[in-house]
Amino acid sequence: MYGLVFIMAYICVGIGFGVSLMIERYNRRIVGTSAGAAHLDDTSGELNSEIETEIIQELEAEPVQ
Repeated sequence: MYGLVFIMAYICVGIGFGVSLMIERYNRRIVGTSAGAAHLDDTSGELNSEIETEIIQELEAEPVQ
């Protein structure tokens, strides 16, 4: 009886894993990136650092209450 429960549990885990892989592949196809190709460009990294610098400067300029 317990063997059947474990077999059903393994089947459910396998189905869940398979569905998660399908969703991941679907999301990558929508975004347009392939496996391992998702990375930031140099320009976007520079823009992010500029934005972060502006945020830090704004936080430092705010008076502490």
